[in-house]
Amino acid sequence: VAFNVGPAPYSTCMKADSSAWQHVKFKNFRLKSVAMDVDSGGKSFFLESYIDIVAMKSDGSEVPGTAVYDMTDFMKIVFDDDGKVVEMVEYPDTYALSKVKAAGVEGILLAGAAGFFFPRHEASA
Repeated sequence: VAFNVGPAPYSTCMKADSSAWQHVKFKNFRLKSVAMDVDSGGKSFFLESYIDIVAMKSDGSEVPGTAVYDMTDFMKIVFDDDGKVVEMVEYPDTYALSKVKAAGVEGILLAGAAGFFFPRHEASA
């Protein structure tokens, strides 16, 4: 599958790549680490990031009480000899993402729901 969204925010790229990100708003994206696969000849990288997300209603407004902070997301990106991305595989926290996505589709309030609290990661010293 190929797509071209032009210069765009990361969230636009993710929504073009997968329906899993529909009805989800990115509030913050922080890259925690990057590692190169040494056996790839410098063409394959692994990224670890934290993303703050919130559910969105169909009218574009946020669903109160559904924010998740520092959702862990891993990604593998592979480049060709011309430096173009030829493979991208993402491994988000599917539990957190599915809870937020469901709230966005249904427009329900999940504040206080058991298991919906995701504490922030603290930066290590």
